[in-house]
Amino acid sequence: LPESQMTAFAAFFDFGGDTRGRPFPICFYVGVPTDQYPGPSLDRLADGLQVLGDLMELRREVELLTLSNSSIEEVFGSRELDLSVLDANSTESDPWASADQINWSDWFEGIKPLLRVKDDAGWRGLVASFGANLTASESTVFEPTVSFPLAGRTPFEIQIAGWLRWLGHRIDLSRRNSSLVISGDLAQGPGSLTTVTHDLMPEDFLLLTSQESSLSYLDSLGRVGAMDGQPDSASTEDAGSRQIVWREFMDTRPEAP
Repeated sequence: LPESQMTAFAAFFDFGGDTRGRPFPICFYVGVPTDQYPGPSLDRLADGLQVLGDLMELRREVELLTLSNSSIEEVFGSRELDLSVLDANSTESDPWASADQINWSDWFEGIKPLLRVKDDAGWRGLVASFGANLTASESTVFEPTVSFPLAGRTPFEIQIAGWLRWLGHRIDLSRRNSSLVISGDLAQGPGSLTTVTHDLMPEDFLLLTSQESSLSYLDSLGRVGAMDGQPDSASTEDAGSRQIVWREFMDTRPEAP
């Protein structure tokens, strides 16, 4: 949040309400000075995801709250969150170091329900074409918002590190105020990671809802297909020519034009 020079972590829960039965979403958030946590770079990703995970663990308590007559203040008013992991001198390991844990075939089956194009090689070819377009569009005023598929029951911190690595090979993330939106119940099924590279605006909160597809500035790798531009034949042939390794796919750099 550049105006306040703060970095915020927030967990939105799609249920909640009061004792009169009126529903509303519940949000828990915490902020730290951006000097302490500049943003979701690969070397600090694990730190931020740990704080986000602590916020998400409140989900079960929110469920219990909605079934009781207790107030939010009674249950959560004295709650403290340990932010020591965000110390500037933190030495948390990079989740990318564990990238070999993810098997390509299992991962692709996990994200397939989210994809418009279900063919493995075809989807990879379209992603390669989309990535090349990102690189060709790179400029100081280019602020893409991109949604990436995440497989359920697969370590999401490794997947996020992989997609950030993929995106960082195509645009310069270091000069942008980046925000990450992670949605879905990854313990049960697929979800998504959305990277927002512009200063946050009210419309961005639709990224947490089923109305995200109404945002004209959102590009989704789940929805890439023929209408978004066909990859050239070389990209498709290369994509299907040999067995794919997940780490290698995420670490691929686009070829120079």
